[in-house]
Amino acid sequence: MKPFSAESAAKGVAALEAMYGDLAPVMKRLNAFHLTVPSLRFQMGETAPAFERTQEIEDAGVVHRYTGAASGVALEFDVEEDDPSSLRAHADQWDVYCVALAPELPETIDARGGLVSEDYAVRGDAVACFARAAEATTLLGARSVLLRNASAPAGGASDPARTGKWLAEAVEAVVAALPEGVDLLI
Repeated sequence: MKPFSAESAAKGVAALEAMYGDLAPVMKRLNAFHLTVPSLRFQMGETAPAFERTQEIEDAGVVHRYTGAASGVALEFDVEEDDPSSLRAHADQWDVYCVALAPELPETIDARGGLVSEDYAVRGDAVACFARAAEATTLLGARSVLLRNASAPAGGASDPARTGKWLAEAVEAVVAALPEGVDLLI
C-alpha cells in the first residue's frame, strides 16, 4: 500500500472543495480534533484489574508522544478516593488532558443497583456520586461525564418499566448537576 502523502491530501481537499465549496471551517475543526485514549483497555479488555489513574494518564502520554494526535484521556474516577487536582497535575506532566470522567460508584451503591436501584436512597446516593464526578470535571479540565454503572443489581430488575423510569429520573438529576459546558455521555 502506498503511503498517504501531503500532496495526495491536498489533491483530495481540492477535489472536495470543487464539489462542496470552502472547507476551511471543516478543516479547522478537524485540526482541533484529538483522539482519546482509553488506556490499558486496549491490551487488557474489559476485565482489566484495577490500576492507578496515574497509569492511565501515563499510557495516554506515551501514545500521544508517539502519535501526536492522542492528547486526550478518558479516566475512570473513584469519587471517594481520587483527587482531581493531583490527577490534573499528573496529566500536565505527561502533556495530556482529561476529556471525560467515568465515575466508579462505591461498591455499597453499585451492588445495590446504583442509578436504577429499587431503593430510592441508593439511587440518590448514586446521583450524588455522579454530581461529585461532575464537579471534578472542571478541576480536571474535562468536558464530559460518562454515564455508566446504570444497570440493575446482579439479580436483575424486577420490572423493566420501573427501571426505565428510575433511570430517566436519575439522568435528569445528573444533567441538572452538571457544570456549564460539561456534557453527559451515555
